[in-house]
Parts: sequence; structure tokens; C-alpha cells
Amino acid sequence: YIQESQGGTACDYYVKGRPSAAGGNGLPLTTDGHGTGCVDEDGGFCYFQNLAYPLTEVERDSMCTASHVANAAAQLRYGIRNGFCMDDPTEACAAPDPTPPDWCALLEEPDDDLYALGLAKQLGTYCYIQESQGGTACDYYVKGRPSAAGGNGLPLTTDGHGTGCVDEDGGFCYFQNLAYPLTEVERDSMCTASHVANAAAQLRYGIRNGFCMDDPTEACAAPDPTPPDWCALLEEPDDDLYALGLAKQLGTYCYIQESQG
Repeated sequence: YIQESQGGTACDYYVKGRPSAAGGNGLPLTTDGHGTGCVDEDGGFCYFQNLAYPLTEVERDSMCTASHVANAAAQLRYGIRNGFCMDDPTEACAAPDPTPPDWCALLEEPDDDLYALGLAKQLGTYCYIQESQGGTACDYYVKGRPSAAGGNGLPLTTDGHGTGCVDEDGGFCYFQNLAYPLTEVERDSMCTASHVANAAAQLRYGIRNGFCMDDPTEACAAPDPTPPDWCALLEEPDDDLYALGLAKQLGTYCYIQESQG
């Protein structure tokens, strides 16, 4: 149920469920069974961003929006799925397993469509775009399956760290740092003047490298391109060869890099 405060408490609303062995009856509870179920009301400070609460990133975000109604509903759904609303926890109604996305088809989605799917959290278990509520270095972050080091940004550094900050204007871009194990083409695709294109490129990286799904073997790697006819390319007119270089269509390594200033 939802408990409405009569005043004199930290929160105006609390979501309650079956008490834990430790005595906590808020939803959700921490791993040691404590918590009040305080409902975030404005998308500001939110208790459930604390990793002491055993939640998925999607669950955390759904409980920490700017709407107290949406947050309380998300907390109640958590209780229903995890057996905190009924005497017999085996009666809990877990969310049905979603149909796995067609990962290879997603790689071909236009930037705008892939970006929209990321914002809607419709890219499997782990991949989504997180919109900042303010007070952070970036307005948007692309997230994926957490690494052993705890980082859940896309892409991550070689030691498993990173927030997934989306470059918005083609200026300073974290992913030009060689600590990120990216190809030059991947770096450039994440560091354009469009935050939509950059976020889509980061999501594609996650799809290709197994960071969006429970089973990394389901990842859809980009197909190996047909090798260029190198000898024929030597005979290409200057304008055509130049265009191929700008489009990064000259094999794995050769391309023309345009400065952003």
C-alpha cells in the first residue's frame, strides 16, 4: 500500500510491503532488509540510486523520475514481481521474459530510431540512454551491462571504467582517449556534433560487443566488409578517392579525418 505522511517525516509518501526478517517494510528494501519506501517526488535526490538497493538500472530509473505517481507505481510493481505483496511469495508475478531483440537488425536502425529505443529502454536487459536530471557532467549517458570493475557506461576503458557520457557538440570527447579500446572509425562516430548520432554509435558498440544482453554470445558483430579492389582504387579520380576517404570506405585503416576546429 501507499502510506501518506501526516507531516513531520522526510517524505510525503511511502510504499509499503511485507516486512522483512530485519523488520523493514518499505519497497524496495536494501540487501540487508531495511528501508522505508520513501517516494521520490521531484526527480532530485533519490534513495534508490544507492547500490545498497538490489535493483537493475531500469528499476532504479523508474523509481527516480520527476513524478511521484510514476515512482510509487514502479515501487509497487517491484513488490508484485518479487513477492512482497502477498503471504505466499511463490504467487509473485514476475515480468514475462521479453522477446529478444533482433540485434543485427538494430545495427541497421537509423540514428534517430536507435536513440529513441535507447531512451525508451527497449534494447534488451542492459542497454539504454540515461537522461540527467541535472548536477552531472553530461546531459545524456549510454549504459550497458556492468563490468567486473563496476563501470556500466558504453564504451568502457580497458580496465572496465567509464560513465558513457554522450558528447553533444563535437568538442571535447572522452572517447578520443586511447584508454578506450576503439577503432578510429568508432571514435569518430561517437564524437560528432550530434548527440543523437553519438549516442546511437555508443549503442551500436554495445550491441556489437555483447554489452546489451545477458549472453554476450548473442552479440551481433558488424559483418566483415567486402575487401576493396585495391588496384582499381589506384585508378579512381581524385574527387572519388577523396570522397571514399571521408566516408571511411577504404578498408580498416585508411581514411580522411576532418578537424572539428
